[in-house]
Amino acid sequence: MRSTREAALKVRFHRNVEQISTDLIAAYALRFEQKDSNLSNPISRWLDFRFRYIDPMPRPVIYSDRFPKSDLPRATREALSKLAALARSGGDLNPYQGRGLILRNDSSGDVSDKRTDLLWADWGIHHFHLSNEPLPTDRYFSKPADYLAFCVIAANFLAVVDVLPHGNREQFANLTLIKTIARCWPDYIKRFEMKGITADRNERTQQEIHLLRASGMSAAIAINGASYISPGGGLTSACTSLKTGMAHIHLNKCLDALAADVSDDNGKFRTDEIRGLDVEPEFSLEASPEGLCVYEQRTSTGFKLPLPDTDTDDRSYYQTIHNLILPPWACKYLCERAGLSK
Repeated sequence: MRSTREAALKVRFHRNVEQISTDLIAAYALRFEQKDSNLSNPISRWLDFRFRYIDPMPRPVIYSDRFPKSDLPRATREALSKLAALARSGGDLNPYQGRGLILRNDSSGDVSDKRTDLLWADWGIHHFHLSNEPLPTDRYFSKPADYLAFCVIAANFLAVVDVLPHGNREQFANLTLIKTIARCWPDYIKRFEMKGITADRNERTQQEIHLLRASGMSAAIAINGASYISPGGGLTSACTSLKTGMAHIHLNKCLDALAADVSDDNGKFRTDEIRGLDVEPEFSLEASPEGLCVYEQRTSTGFKLPLPDTDTDDRSYYQTIHNLILPPWACKYLCERAGLSK
């Protein structure tokens, strides 16, 4: 009996998360054309956006040895200072990422090398338009700028790697970016070193790196005779983010574990009222103003899943589900769009 119930809950929770992802895609107006049937799962599209979206929180800002750069135009230097101040205060950095975040990169699209941000997916580097003009009132994103800031972002820092002129797409395979990271933050890059493997060839050119990415391949990075895997996780053969794909697989396992817990007659999702039902309870996974919750329809009982801690990657599978599908910023925005409040 329990195995049958658990199997049904697994299917239901997966469908619930697909629906929540679909609602989030609509709320954020993400481009999602589903032109490739093998890449049309809404969870995958949401996760690509969710990972590239920068969670709003205060972060200290550190600079590489490429700074100060006195040759930058004054307006660009001022824009960089404003971006840094915004990061320190916990403001929204995403308007400066550019329209690709929402309107261009579609993991389900038919143009393979536009399914994600290839620089981010390969090397884990975000880029920001250094526009010194106020944000337009009629749209979310800043105006395009002549210069871009290339940064590595974590929960506890924003590292400014370099500021370079906005060039063509091949510029985003500029090897000096990853070399600067390796030189300035060796402890960070060391996490990705392939121990015992020495580089067996000369460094690849910028053009070679760009062409490999556009073909859905991430090559090992050769720096000073050592080899490194992609700090961003790399690309799949479909030119989607491998990090996103692995997160989707992990999410599925977490949902299966949740279904096992909810199907347990003696577990925490079975109140006396639910146990007293003379029919099978009807559980689902729902978005609410309080966050993601397991909801039992017959008794109108909700069980809120715990929110993730922002300062750790060591999360329970309850927190992982919440963090991947409905982080607080997404919950707030979705509820505002739906006219819901706490």
